[in-house]
Amino acid sequence: MLNTLVLTIGYGATLVITCEGDFGASLFEVNAGRLEHLKPVLLQIGDLIREGFKKNFASGGRPAWMPLRPSTVAAKARMGMPKGPKGGVIRRLVQNGAFGSDTILIGAGPGGGKMRDAFVQKSSPDHVEMINEKDGTVDEGASVFYARFHQQGTKNMAARAQTLGEDDIAAMLQALTDYLKGAE
Repeated sequence: MLNTLVLTIGYGATLVITCEGDFGASLFEVNAGRLEHLKPVLLQIGDLIREGFKKNFASGGRPAWMPLRPSTVAAKARMGMPKGPKGGVIRRLVQNGAFGSDTILIGAGPGGGKMRDAFVQKSSPDHVEMINEKDGTVDEGASVFYARFHQQGTKNMAARAQTLGEDDIAAMLQALTDYLKGAE
């Protein structure tokens, strides 16, 4: 009997949802037929993961990412931040209500926001989504080579990992529950 759903997030962060006790037993046994066709709910959970990542970029992390070093802020300012193309602010790159050289994990220049887009936009060429219906796994992340350094940190840089909040996890559990109970 399946009683665990594994969600892999980005570079090596794994969220395991285990249903135990009466809730888990009744949920998974009664709806055994739906367990054979998890792809619809796994796709929905992938959408919820991307929404969680979007919240991270908009708020500067959940929990908050370490602030940038003054040298990084100065370097981003030299590259032209906070100005976007044509001198305007790019709304999707706003963080904590502002867009400036202290905006975390969002770079300057024509490629600014590449990693953010890779994590949150399914249409990004750098977005990674792998769904394994047999194992009940969802993997959402980015193939941008430097994303792993931000996820895990380095000797000289604090980790600024993509994590999911309790609200994201609750939404995923609700989606799974609704699906397995047959709610559309």
